[in-house]
Amino acid sequence: MKNRILTVCACLITCVILSACGAKNSGLYRISVGEETGTQTDAGEAGQTGMTAAVDVGQTGMTDVDGEDRIGSTGDTATDTDVSEDEPVTVYVHVCGAVINPGVYELGPEDRVFTAVEAAGGFTEEASQDYVNLAERVADGMKITIPTVEELAAIEADSGTGTGTAVFAAIEYPGGSGSLININTADEKLLTSITGIGETRAKAIIAYREEHGPFAQTDDIKNVSGIGESTYNKLKDEITVK
Repeated sequence: MKNRILTVCACLITCVILSACGAKNSGLYRISVGEETGTQTDAGEAGQTGMTAAVDVGQTGMTDVDGEDRIGSTGDTATDTDVSEDEPVTVYVHVCGAVINPGVYELGPEDRVFTAVEAAGGFTEEASQDYVNLAERVADGMKITIPTVEELAAIEADSGTGTGTAVFAAIEYPGGSGSLININTADEKLLTSITGIGETRAKAIIAYREEHGPFAQTDDIKNVSGIGESTYNKLKDEITVK
């Protein structure tokens, strides 16, 4: 009898233990499944959220880029509509000497010396009409003096005899010396009135012009045989190419 009781008790204890273990295993399984399910769900939601955010960011970036493009286009348009710098529309020229109506005249920046002479009423009968380069373009503040034939004859006589070195100031530019000789148009006699230029060098200048064309700038005269740096420094303030 005692053995039976012990056997029954042992069976009951074993059943209780087995029941407890089964419940524990079942709970662990449910927890594991729940965690895995939750993890997968969270990851899915996070992935979708991340993709959505990425799409939103991408769309926002595209919008920003488009916005920048539009701003750039606006900037280009503004640049295209910039107003160019104003150019002078008039110049003032003083015309005097052997003209009918000496005075200061308002001309256009593209006008020439002959236009200025016409504005002053034209040449007088005594004027030396070929002394000045009538095709030269005028400049603001320019002074144009038309000599008479008698005045030029006196100057040439003085230059030829060596008793004088006067040069008639036909055209004076603002800030200039007032006695500039155009080495592109001056004849031999006029060239010899330049400091350091005698007959030989004057002929060399004319020969150079005939062979190479007009001087582009005053220091090109150094290309003429017999005229070096030293001579040029002495005469550079007396000549022009315009």
